[in-house]
Amino acid sequence: MKLLCLNVRSGGGTRWPTILGFVGAYDPDVAVFTEWRRSVEPGPVERWTASHRMNWIGASEGATLNGVAIAAKSPFGCMSVTPGRESAGTILRGNFDGWTMLAAYFPQGQLKQRYFDVCRDVAIAHSGQPFLLVGDLNTGNQVADKTPAGAKYERDERFDRLSSIEGLADLWRRTNGDHMREWTWCTAKNGFRIDHAFGNPEFVGRYRPECRYDHTPRKDRFSDHSALLLDFGV
Repeated sequence: MKLLCLNVRSGGGTRWPTILGFVGAYDPDVAVFTEWRRSVEPGPVERWTASHRMNWIGASEGATLNGVAIAAKSPFGCMSVTPGRESAGTILRGNFDGWTMLAAYFPQGQLKQRYFDVCRDVAIAHSGQPFLLVGDLNTGNQVADKTPAGAKYERDERFDRLSSIEGLADLWRRTNGDHMREWTWCTAKNGFRIDHAFGNPEFVGRYRPECRYDHTPRKDRFSDHSALLLDFGV
């Protein structure tokens, strides 16, 4: 099974044909779009999923238009578990055959606290079952996931707790090792790894996931983020 996660930047706009051409070439079984925006009329994602006979759902549950959409080849159940509307951000919980996913777009600053709380609570509720957290968390490890001069992350201790206390494996780090450095969002001078995938022991043990990034969207400027790619057996 193949999963692709991409922040499409401010709803995608006129870049959607290029975005969906890139996604279609990868042919994912599951696609997650962060900073997706709902259209009054059926939008690019809706039309694309219909043409590919995929199931989809999207929500913008925070204080801005930016939300999350999930498309999948197989049927799935979904609900919002967004903790509030006082900030940008959305979290969707998708229930697939044999595994559960949180697809997340986190806010900035201290407001990430409640989003990490949701991730912890859902991970605990699904202990003993395969569980995956994926999305733009706008956070990373203060040392390993940004260039030294880059702005410091807020709530970085909660990011570190996902692995150290809450038992979730950083799937990119697990695939590529502790000393690897790679950036998914960059300023003119600094790089940051803020797009992540975490799996619990049951997910890792059952599906043996491998995680990597494709920097084409950022380098070709149809997004300001790199795509996260996850391959796992079912």
